[in-house]
Amino acid sequence: GATIKIRSDSATLLACIRNQGSRAADLTEVAAKILRTAARWRIRGEVEDSLILEFIPGVHNIAADNLSRWFKSDPFGYQINPIAFNAIQQ
Repeated sequence: GATIKIRSDSATLLACIRNQGSRAADLTEVAAKILRTAARWRIRGEVEDSLILEFIPGVHNIAADNLSRWFKSDPFGYQINPIAFNAIQQ
């Protein structure tokens, strides 16, 4: 089976996923959604038991970073596009 690999330029997000939460409620919610999705895929047999978290420095993550920004509701671009996020949860 396949593995789940999450590559991000956010060390904070990766630490939150690794620790299964943080003091920030909104970040804990995102991590919980990712972990629930991974668990659902494992139960279906779509992936192996492993979840790989990989840090990518922002200077090497430009294309993905631009695609993930949601400028319509967040002019500073710090919110993940909800359509993209919902698509990867399915």
